[in-house]
Amino acid sequence: MPDFNRSDGPQVDFSFLNGYVASPSAAPNAAGPSRGSGVAGIETSQAASKRSYSSVSDRPLQEGFADEARSVALDLGLLTLNTDSRQTHYLGTSSGRLFTSLIGAGSPETPPQSARSRAVNQPLLSTPGTTGPFAHTKRARDACHALYDTLKRNMPPEDDARVLLNVYFRDIHVDHPFLHPDSLINAVEALYHCSTADATTEIGYNGWAHGIQPFSYNGEFDVSRNSPCTPISVYTATFHVFMVFTLAATVRTRQKVYDFAPNQFYRVAASAGQQCFSTTSPASLQASLLLAVHSLTSPTDLNIWTLTYVAMAHCVDLGLHRTPSPDSSLSPSAILVRKLMFFSVYHLDR
Repeated sequence: MPDFNRSDGPQVDFSFLNGYVASPSAAPNAAGPSRGSGVAGIETSQAASKRSYSSVSDRPLQEGFADEARSVALDLGLLTLNTDSRQTHYLGTSSGRLFTSLIGAGSPETPPQSARSRAVNQPLLSTPGTTGPFAHTKRARDACHALYDTLKRNMPPEDDARVLLNVYFRDIHVDHPFLHPDSLINAVEALYHCSTADATTEIGYNGWAHGIQPFSYNGEFDVSRNSPCTPISVYTATFHVFMVFTLAATVRTRQKVYDFAPNQFYRVAASAGQQCFSTTSPASLQASLLLAVHSLTSPTDLNIWTLTYVAMAHCVDLGLHRTPSPDSSLSPSAILVRKLMFFSVYHLDR
């Protein structure tokens, strides 16, 4: 368009560019129509009041929420749960990994506990005169008998246990099918047997009372001395069973049926939690999922984002995100349970 004159448009002040100062000869008004002195004075005052680019660029950026979100986006999320493994795994774009960092878990405001304070607040695992294999065996036996006493006081009557199991399978298991029903029922029966043990009962493999018939859990057996053994410990079975009782009792409470106390069952499960999460296994993954479902169904101090992230890390460490090889020694039940566990974690993460 030959008749178009750029000087007729709005005038833009480019003095904010680094090192650029508009000279009088290059002023837009030189080629355009003359303006009044009042307009020129206004433009000069606006140019003088604007900040230069150098004054803005030299000022350090404030670190805030945007920087923290950017650091999370650049973090690959490599993690391994095996303490004896040097290999780490990429967890992918997990929402649990993202929100765990953003909502304050492990925030820098929490001062790290010094070694001296830990030494003051926490008892030593071993004291002089109590070390050695015999002392360790005695402590393990005493801990098992203490758990048996806890079961004796807190196991509900068998009729009530059947009611709680029916509620769990009807209301919870249909949405989160990561537990093997037959294995859970076998664990309940074994715990009833342990609750009848006395101080003279011998402790067998994985802390189970002597005389309990070994049973499979998640479609698998352990082998000890060429004999099949129960693959989970009595602590893990206690955690699973009493968390199931807790969830079922919570459902009953929300239905205004107050015949069971969820907190009573939850305290028993928490007492066995330390031994339950000491290893990376499908059973410990199921325990994490039980806690995650508990945090969804009732107000607790559990962080659902952290639990989801830990559960996804369990899946990667256990290889549940991969299709089992055709020559795998896993039983069809074990393969099915592993698939259901992975898709339960994936469902929570999505």
